[in-house]
Amino acid sequence: MFRSLAILFDKRFSVAALLLAGPLAAFASEPFPIPAELQRDVDFWVRVYTEIDTTQGFVHDDRNLAVVYDTLNFRVNQSARSRQKKIDSAKKRYRRMLEKLASGQRSRLSREEERILALWPENVSNQTLRAAATDIRFQLGQADRFRHGLIRSGEWQPYIREIFASYGLPEDLAVLPHVESSYNPRAYSRAHAAGLWQFVRSTGRLYMRVDHVVDGRLDPLISTDAAARLLRDNYARSGSWPIALTAYNHGPAGMSRAVARMGTKDIAVIVRQYDGRRFGFASRNFYVSFLAAREVSNNYEKYLGPIKSRPLAQIETIRLDEYVPAKTVAVALDVDVATMKILNPALRSPVWSGDKHIPAGYPLRIPNLVEMDTLMASIPANQRFTQQRPDLTYKIQRGDTLSHIATRFGHSVRDIQELNGLRSRHRIRAGQVIKLPNPASAATVPTVATRQPVVEAVPTEGIYLVRKGDTLSEIATRYGFRVSEIVAVNELRSRHRLKVGQGITLPGVETTDPQPEAAESKTVAVDRADKEAAAPTGLVDDQMYVVKRGDTVDRIARRIGVPADTLVVANGLLNRHRIYAGQKLIVPDSLDSPVRTPVLDSGRPHLRGVSPDWPSTPLE
Repeated sequence: MFRSLAILFDKRFSVAALLLAGPLAAFASEPFPIPAELQRDVDFWVRVYTEIDTTQGFVHDDRNLAVVYDTLNFRVNQSARSRQKKIDSAKKRYRRMLEKLASGQRSRLSREEERILALWPENVSNQTLRAAATDIRFQLGQADRFRHGLIRSGEWQPYIREIFASYGLPEDLAVLPHVESSYNPRAYSRAHAAGLWQFVRSTGRLYMRVDHVVDGRLDPLISTDAAARLLRDNYARSGSWPIALTAYNHGPAGMSRAVARMGTKDIAVIVRQYDGRRFGFASRNFYVSFLAAREVSNNYEKYLGPIKSRPLAQIETIRLDEYVPAKTVAVALDVDVATMKILNPALRSPVWSGDKHIPAGYPLRIPNLVEMDTLMASIPANQRFTQQRPDLTYKIQRGDTLSHIATRFGHSVRDIQELNGLRSRHRIRAGQVIKLPNPASAATVPTVATRQPVVEAVPTEGIYLVRKGDTLSEIATRYGFRVSEIVAVNELRSRHRLKVGQGITLPGVETTDPQPEAAESKTVAVDRADKEAAAPTGLVDDQMYVVKRGDTVDRIARRIGVPADTLVVANGLLNRHRIYAGQKLIVPDSLDSPVRTPVLDSGRPHLRGVSPDWPSTPLE
């Protein structure tokens, strides 16, 4: 029915699903029974999903969900602190009343105390009320979130049902995202669970790729396939869907312990009697909240009125045989990178910034169907890579801060934090090894050559003459560079001040002597470089050059009479555009000078993950 699914998921998954369909299909006609003992719990969650929204909440008993003491109402913009104060005040008030009732007093009660007592069975014991005084809980309403989830579910639920059916799983499992994320693919929890199915990293990595390049948890279909296999494994282990579903929250090992200790797979017995250390409110209520979500989802008009779901997401998927920059694919498809990013949420920021390529074999979503041969023909050979761009690493020194490291290597704190999955920018330690975003000049082994994707060919002399209406951003995009690179090479004081006819030197292009008209009338920077080349200064001796303010690698290379690439390799410069005044550079004796181990300079930290003859040969 959905052509894209056949492309997205490997055939081995379909075969595995067919092999497992038999055993999984053997479950009872009603795989999700509602034990009479748990009906009151299901009813409570139906109320949470339909009666109160996120500006309201129930003050209730933690164990007996039929006992709801009060409904609190909040202002729309009320602060979290003010809300919590109101919740704590309500809990304290009901705790005092329950303690009074637990003392045995049953007469001369206030009207409110009589109401609280009436919520419990007529013969309630003092011991039960004493326990209830310590078991008061608050539950925020979810009606508005559930309604939004029903609207969003139209995009993905048909795909989810089809994927689950291919594994021989009950299709009603497709309502589970209402419990987990309200069908929000971009949801994050306080426990750092992510996506439609709220996988934490450790569990997610068992079923899909989760790292700084690809986070499958954020893709609705990749994560659905992972959820299907996790639920399949839980059921294969337990033979009970109530247990398998609870294991989705509590873990399969945790539920195995619960079953072994209680001597039964009866979910009602486990929910009511099991007191495992980590079997808290969320685990006890996971199965009943799923049952409530199924009830509301299947009868939403009864509870929430008419709801118009979003249309089914139109998906076309391709797999590239090689590593290709995202920008190159966007150009080949004639779409902007922002559109590609929206369609492929699992690809992380290093891919969109150009620090990493789209991985070979990744199920890439595209806005319109393109034949693979046609697409590959439109991608230049020099933009197809046989390997991913390697990671660079840095060993944190004593006294380092993430801000200092980011400044030193020309990155943002946020990029480094996201790349390494750091929860806090302040929690790093000496000796810790972190990854750094690749510098713009680093490259992997290409099929032909290494350059960023271009829309136009770079001028042979490496200089672009500014035209009327040009902006630096447009020039950078036109030739596949970053604005910051062009600013650094040309020492521009402002990226917004360009003049018609001004010569802009393009980064990374070995320039020859410019044409007379360009040197004389188009670019002051080239004139100055030529004059300085005639009288090289900054040389300490014939072995060392001290960088002066305003120097660039290309100018220094012309000054000392060696190719710029030879100077870069001899000094192990990880980014030819990031040198600083006072830095000492080795002057190569000849084109056959030995290559140095890559360092930024004698006083800067060594970067690991780079081959000795970087950048010409990447590491495996």
